[in-house]
Amino acid sequence: MTRIWMPSLILLMLTACRSTPTPAPIALTEVPAAPQTGLISSGGVIASAEILPARGTQMSFALSAPVQEVLVKEGDVVKAGQTLITLYSPELELAVTAAEFEAQAKELEYIHWIPRL
Repeated sequence: MTRIWMPSLILLMLTACRSTPTPAPIALTEVPAAPQTGLISSGGVIASAEILPARGTQMSFALSAPVQEVLVKEGDVVKAGQTLITLYSPELELAVTAAEFEAQAKELEYIHWIPRL
């Protein structure tokens, strides 16, 4: 009985230790994606849709001036406080510069103030 078991056991161990053949490489071909359309098909029904924003707002400005730069595009997501448009107003820029100079002059006057006796 051991004569049969021993060769069978050795044969079983040898078959378990043999190397497995490496599979043949598979040739891959790249398929271009189909263009997406605005149509959705569901069970034979075809429909088109328009996506609307959840919330919109009207914008107005405190002064009238030409638009210098638009910083966002239609469809962009914006946050509260984000600058959307800059206006071109040289008069306001000059007024800000004049106010800054006046503030500096008042500060120097305060620093170098000498009380009169």
